[in-house]
Amino acid sequence: MSKDVVTCVRWRISNIAPIRLRYPLQIESVRFDAVTRYGTASIAPKSVRSSQGFDMTHSTSPVYLRSVFVAAVALAFSANMSSAQSGLVSIEHSKVYVFVGKKGAGHEHGVEGRLAAGELHLDRAQDSGSLTFDIRSFAADTDAARRFFNLPGQTDADTQAQVNANMHGKAVLDSAKFPTAEFVIKSIQALPPQANVAGQPYQLDGEFTLHGIKRPLRIVATGEPVNGWLRLRGRFAMKQTDFEITPFSKFLGAVGVTDELRVYGDLWIQP
Repeated sequence: MSKDVVTCVRWRISNIAPIRLRYPLQIESVRFDAVTRYGTASIAPKSVRSSQGFDMTHSTSPVYLRSVFVAAVALAFSANMSSAQSGLVSIEHSKVYVFVGKKGAGHEHGVEGRLAAGELHLDRAQDSGSLTFDIRSFAADTDAARRFFNLPGQTDADTQAQVNANMHGKAVLDSAKFPTAEFVIKSIQALPPQANVAGQPYQLDGEFTLHGIKRPLRIVATGEPVNGWLRLRGRFAMKQTDFEITPFSKFLGAVGVTDELRVYGDLWIQP
């Protein structure tokens, strides 16, 4: 059982009893608390109930106690997991893609990134959640990003490494100093369904912080249920200079990228 699921297990000893078990304590009853990241569940052996708790005098074998612990963990999941996870964004499956246009003799780029954390509640009109972008995870011209934007061909490893170095350097994202960006969602409202478009459209309004600069941001996204998840896809455009970022260029601007970027999100949310 992974340690990120079960945080700890507590044994609650009710009081001293007049019998000695196989363990170095004389106890009358034991209660297990399985503490997980989804909550805490308590369980005691199903035995003769006394005024002090559950009588353990007939249920003290290691096998029995181990089964009680397993039951406590299962209870923690069944009782708490669904409600605690509601609105959490799957970091593993969610992706962010950025299209970078070209200037002069430059090249178009596709960038792929991930979230560091996310929570989004579409049923909350106010204070609806936040998305934290892991800026250091953003990589230029991955195969997935180039396919997403239908960019032809592949980028060799050396060129990709140079583009990433430029992108993450102090002159552009400066990701060593600003490792994350954050979209704090102040409000969400459902929009009228669109003809010939599957899913429910939403308008998300909030504040986007990038490179240490905060700006208002509005995103229109569409959500639909997929395999027990809520899949939310949206996009927005932004200018690098609005966040005090200088678009990369060289040779006196003969080679460079556009100021405007197009950002696409593909989020998987626990309903």
